[in-house]
Amino acid sequence: MTASAAASHLGAPVAGLARWRARLVQALDLDTTWARPVPAGTIRKDAAGAVLLILLGAFALELSASLSADLFHFSRPARHALAVLVVAPLAWRRRRPVAVMLVVGFQLLVLWFADPALSFGIGTQLAFLVAVYTPAAWARNRQLLLAATFGMLAVFLASTAYAFAFTGFVDAAIGADAGPADGLFSPATALLLFWMLKDTVTVATVFALGQLAWSRAKAAALAEEQAETISGQAAALRDQALLAERLRIARDLHDVVAGHVSVMGVQAAGARKTLRRNPELAEQALENVEVSARGAVDQMRSLVGTLRGADDPSTNDRLAGPGAGDLRQLAREAAGVRVTYHAIEDAPDAIASLPPGVGLILYRTAAEAIANVHRHSTATTASLTLRVGRDGQGKRYAEVEVLDSGRPKAGTSGTGLGLLGIRERLTSVGGVCEVGPRVTGGYRVRVRIPVAAAGAVHAQSTAQDGAR
Repeated sequence: MTASAAASHLGAPVAGLARWRARLVQALDLDTTWARPVPAGTIRKDAAGAVLLILLGAFALELSASLSADLFHFSRPARHALAVLVVAPLAWRRRRPVAVMLVVGFQLLVLWFADPALSFGIGTQLAFLVAVYTPAAWARNRQLLLAATFGMLAVFLASTAYAFAFTGFVDAAIGADAGPADGLFSPATALLLFWMLKDTVTVATVFALGQLAWSRAKAAALAEEQAETISGQAAALRDQALLAERLRIARDLHDVVAGHVSVMGVQAAGARKTLRRNPELAEQALENVEVSARGAVDQMRSLVGTLRGADDPSTNDRLAGPGAGDLRQLAREAAGVRVTYHAIEDAPDAIASLPPGVGLILYRTAAEAIANVHRHSTATTASLTLRVGRDGQGKRYAEVEVLDSGRPKAGTSGTGLGLLGIRERLTSVGGVCEVGPRVTGGYRVRVRIPVAAAGAVHAQSTAQDGAR
C-alpha cells in the first residue's frame, strides 16, 4: 500500500469522527454563548417544589413501612431525615444546576449502598430525575454539563458492577427460589446488564427532555430578539420615511412660496419707486405682483390638498401639481425676465405622456431656475427648453434647460436651498443635474430624468401613499 493510499485509508475514519463530533456539538448546543435567563424568585419556587416532593416521599415511605418494616435498614426518623437530605438541594436547582445534580447523585449512590429500599423511594427517585433534568434545561456551560452527566453515569455504572461483583446484591435480587433460566446470559450477567441499561436509558431520556426544553427556550428567546430587531428596524424606517416626507414638504414649500414671494417683493419695490414717475410701469409691476400672488395661492392650495391626501379622484385631479404641459405658461407669466420657450419631442404627444412625477420635477426645476435668473442675474431674457427623446441606449429621457447670458448681481448669493431641492428631487428618480456658468457667459441649469425609472418611483410612491 502506498503512502497516499494509507493516508486516505486512515483519513476516512478521522473525517467520520469529525462529522459525528460536529453533529454532537450542534445537537447539544455545546458551542453556544447564549445563557438562559433565570427568572426572579426561583429559589423560593424551587424550595416550595422540594417541600412538596419531601412530603410525597415521606408519605410513600410510610406506605412501604406499612407493608414491611424489614425493607429498611434505618429507623423511621433516620429514614425521613436521609430522604430530606437527598431532596433539599433541589431548592437551588436552577441557580446551581450542575452542582445540585452531582450532590443529589452522590447522596443517592451512597444511600443505595447503605439502604437500597430507601434509595428506591418515590421521593428520592423523583429528586434524582429532577436533578438530571434541570441542568440539561438550564445550565449555561453546556460542555461542563455534558462532562458532569457522563461522569456521573459512569460512576453509577461502575458502582453497579462493583455491587454485583463484591456484595450479595445478586443473591438478594434473584432469590433462592428462582426457577430455571434458559436465556443467553447467566442470571447475574443478565441482571447486571439490565441494571446498567435501566440507568443509562433513564439518564439519557431525562437529559434529552431537558435538552429539548433548553432548545425551545433558546428558540423563543431568539424569536423575541428578532421581533425586537424587526420592530427597531420598522421604527427606523418610519423615522426615515417621516424625515423624507419633511424634506419633500420643505422642498415643495420652497418651490411654491420662495419664487413667488421673491418676485412679488422685487415687483413691489419697483412699483414703489416708479409710482410717481411712471404710473403705467408701476401698474404693470403691481399686475405682476397680483399674478404671482394668485399663482402662489393656487399652488399652495394644491400642495395642501396633496398633503391631506384627498380620497375623491376628482379632487385629486383638480389639486394635481403642475407638470410639463404647464412650462409654456410658466415662461409666459415669468415676472421680471422675458423667457423664450422651446419644446422638442421625438414623437407626437411625448410631452403629454410624461408621468406626473417627472412633469412636476421638470416644472419645479424650471421655476426655480427662472426665479434665480431674476434674483441673481443681470439678464433680462432667458430661454427655457424642454426635450423628450431617447439616449444612445434607446432609453427615454426628459430634459429641461434654462439659459441666460447675464452676469451675477452683487450681494445676491442666496441660501442655495433651491438648488439643493433640485438635486434631492433628481436623486430620488435617478436623474442628473448640471448647474454652473457657461463658457460663453451667463448661467445654465439643466436636468435630465430617465422616464422609465422615474415613472416606477412615482408609481411606488403613489401606492405607498394610498396604503397610508
